[in-house]
Amino acid sequence: MAGILLDVTEQRNAEAARDRALSLLQRIVETSFSILYIRDPHDGGMVYLNGQTDAITGYDVGTLTSLGCSGLRTFVHPDDVVRFEEKLASSAELSDGKSLSIVFRTLHRDGDWRWLQATETVFSRDSSGRPLQILGSVQDVTESHRSKQRLIEVSGQMLMMQDRERRRIARDLHDSTSQLLAGATMIMAKIRSHVTASNSGADEDLCRVNDLIQQSHREIRTISYLLHPPLLDEVGLKAALEWYVGGLSRQTRIGIHLNFPAALQEKRLPKDVEFALFRVVQEALSNAIRHASCDDVWISLSLPCEQPADNCTLKLLIRDNGMGIQKSLDMRPGARRSVTEFGVGIFGMSERIRQLNGSLSIRNHEQAGTVVELIVPLPVTGFR
Repeated sequence: MAGILLDVTEQRNAEAARDRALSLLQRIVETSFSILYIRDPHDGGMVYLNGQTDAITGYDVGTLTSLGCSGLRTFVHPDDVVRFEEKLASSAELSDGKSLSIVFRTLHRDGDWRWLQATETVFSRDSSGRPLQILGSVQDVTESHRSKQRLIEVSGQMLMMQDRERRRIARDLHDSTSQLLAGATMIMAKIRSHVTASNSGADEDLCRVNDLIQQSHREIRTISYLLHPPLLDEVGLKAALEWYVGGLSRQTRIGIHLNFPAALQEKRLPKDVEFALFRVVQEALSNAIRHASCDDVWISLSLPCEQPADNCTLKLLIRDNGMGIQKSLDMRPGARRSVTEFGVGIFGMSERIRQLNGSLSIRNHEQAGTVVELIVPLPVTGFR
């Protein structure tokens, strides 16, 4: 009888280490707060799902595995289905090390809509490089989304409060301070009537005081109009913009050219749209004058439809011939937050446009200067 003895200590140690690593990995996967899954991008089948499906969706692993990707689509909100399917298809086109994410709504088993965020990457490929499996994770971001929505609502309320306060200050300046200055002018005229011809020095001083009062009156009236132009309420956007750009052009000696569409010559836009457009023009012109070193600014509004419709949009384009900007901006419709990295003025612009579900773009013109472009959808109720 013959035999061979082999020392398999290292092999057994390696196997034990592998088992411990697999056990650790399994515990990590099963105790994760996210749904972790592996899916087949070709037949839509679920290769693996961890145990967090019940906590996040209300359905157990067996139910979701049997449904597969095509079945899971039935739980996705109708408004998110197309975008959801496009993202799933795009995952198979990712290069190694890259990932993509999508936020969408899905129907929980309890009947509530939940906001989920899915992130996917290619997990394995065949010898030709074709993706065989997609690795993904899903987190419940409902509370985060609700917090963002509350922040959006608060931002809108802050803008409304700011506008109401501007209107109040403008009214107080007009009704109170301007009247006080008018009274001071009348008293000054009465005092001058008592100054004798021999006291010419005092009369000259009184004239200078009167000039200062008149200058203060004009500046207060201008400030009052800038805080809340009454023309915007009484006549509309066209008249308010013509008054504003006319005065600003005279003060700065910069050519400001306004082009208004014929469709809006006799019609009024919704009040919130008019006010937002006026404030955007105001801020854009202020930035052009202070930073762009420009000689001319062109402002144009275009309206492709004469009557309100579901797809009717208003475009505002503001272009200068100055030195341009170092960093561009592109805020798409439905943005969840305003632009915060450009300063208070542009933040205000972006917040007003976001409240209207519009888009805002600031970029360099191909020739020279800066272009501010915004597009705002008009409600079916449209014109006033």
